[in-house]
Amino acid sequence: ALQKEAAARAPSAYYGPKGLEGQQNAARLAEVRTVGQTPQALSSAEAARAAEAAKNYGAAYSQAVKASPELAVMAQNPYFREALPDALNLAKANKITPKENLTQFLHYVKISLDKQLARTGDTALATTEKRAVTELQKELVGWMGSANKNPQYEAARKAFADASGPINQMKI
Repeated sequence: ALQKEAAARAPSAYYGPKGLEGQQNAARLAEVRTVGQTPQALSSAEAARAAEAAKNYGAAYSQAVKASPELAVMAQNPYFREALPDALNLAKANKITPKENLTQFLHYVKISLDKQLARTGDTALATTEKRAVTELQKELVGWMGSANKNPQYEAARKAFADASGPINQMKI
């Protein structure tokens, strides 16, 4: 009776040549790929983000920006001063000067601040130091992307962040 009942029912959705385990893994992979997609899709998305970022940041860097008293106050911060050597090296490597392209130079300062925040081990910043660097970084980015300074910089940052969401999801 049990054999007749089993024969009358539809086969399992996981039945196939690879057996139950193989079918379950194939179903799991198919479900993950609805979010994570394929390695080719990831590299394609990263290339598209890089191309868009080059265009957007290029437009932001080409806009002339003048220093202000607020920037002078930020520049007195010891963490800003600590970030300057790296920023100056990047600027020299890319053949720019702060006078020619203030936005790009300040972006290099921001990159150096990112580097300070990413330290681990013995050179890592303490919690209060991280808070101070993070506040300085937010203030600097806010100044650069403000409506009266360089709104294209903020637009470039936002576009990069928006494009990074799906890429980060694919990587996970």
